[in-house]
Amino acid sequence: MLAGLRIDHLPRDRDVRSLSGGERARLQLALLLLSAPDALLLDEPTNHLDVDSMTWLEGCVRDQHGAVLMVSHDRAFLNATVTSIIEIDEFSHRAKQYTGSYDDYLRAKTRERQRWEQEYAAQQDEIKDLRIAIHDEIRAMSQTKPTKKVGNDKFAKAFFKGRTEVHLTRKLDNVKERLARIEADPIPRPPRPLMFRPDFDPRALRGQFAITVSGVSKGYGPRRVIEDVSLSVAPDARIAIVGPNGSGKSTLLRMIVGIEAPDSGEVHISPQVQLGYLDQFGADLDDSQTVVDAYIDGSDLPEQAAISDLLVSGLFRYDEVRRTVGMLSGGQRRKLQIAKLIRQQANVLILDEPTNTLSFDVLEAFEDALRGFTGAIIAATHDRRFLEGFGGTVLTMGNRQLNAAR
Repeated sequence: MLAGLRIDHLPRDRDVRSLSGGERARLQLALLLLSAPDALLLDEPTNHLDVDSMTWLEGCVRDQHGAVLMVSHDRAFLNATVTSIIEIDEFSHRAKQYTGSYDDYLRAKTRERQRWEQEYAAQQDEIKDLRIAIHDEIRAMSQTKPTKKVGNDKFAKAFFKGRTEVHLTRKLDNVKERLARIEADPIPRPPRPLMFRPDFDPRALRGQFAITVSGVSKGYGPRRVIEDVSLSVAPDARIAIVGPNGSGKSTLLRMIVGIEAPDSGEVHISPQVQLGYLDQFGADLDDSQTVVDAYIDGSDLPEQAAISDLLVSGLFRYDEVRRTVGMLSGGQRRKLQIAKLIRQQANVLILDEPTNTLSFDVLEAFEDALRGFTGAIIAATHDRRFLEGFGGTVLTMGNRQLNAAR
């Protein structure tokens, strides 16, 4: 069991309190599985696991004779282990069950989205037709004339005119009532697809490297994290960096964006490059700011335009844009980071564990946006599903070095 979770190297007499967070999590999981329970309740079981350990755990879960109920954001793990997915809606907090694997769930969600778009379009057409009808009825009422020849009998004229007006008034009231019912509870507009728009075409960098990392090394005290690492990034590169926690992936990204300086070596960024950085923990967010102020973040973007951006993207609702960042959940903070990243119009993206804590709908939309991005992307990730659709080059960080993945 310890070998499957890759902690069999730990001395058997080592004090548990001296273990890292990842080692403690793996030990806890090993103890749970060894107890052979009738039912397993797992909360993000793939956290702190490398790919080999995840694959091993998938086999354990599939072989479990009793029930398994788990919370997980790992799409590849869900695809390999579950027969049903229960989704709790972020806004309504209601649960809905989908039969099958993650792929089955995704297909069902795609069909729901298509129906949503069709129903919204149909309702917008109906609203337009009703408003035209109201305009026509009001105009008809203003031009009401007797419908029969009644000579000069002014009483007859008034009688027929009155009947016509009553008919038109009732018809107008019915149309207004139908419109009011729709507008009281309208079908919400489907979110606009997320899209990155660099402020200039990254292909203008043709013939140059967007980023050049030359022999950088970094340590913290006596501990060396990165040793003599070099990397060249083309203007349209797709580079994924994998490796265990603590191997130096985040440190390398922080040196590329200039948050940390290397102990030796250098990082050169082309003058034409505008970097967009998504850090792992949202350290750039100010908890005292509102969501809309954090989104604007010193730019000259008008507040109403900023609110519109947040709403039409579907990342936030109107009642959330005035909340302080400190009130947001982990997933909401990540959505705010993504919104800010899109607003920056960068032509090179540096992403540190970009899929962490995101709900599946936002995650799939974010990945679609990345696939349409024309500039370079460097992403550090553990997410196997993300890697499947990412393409490009996969590099492994380990033993202080950056090497081609096996």
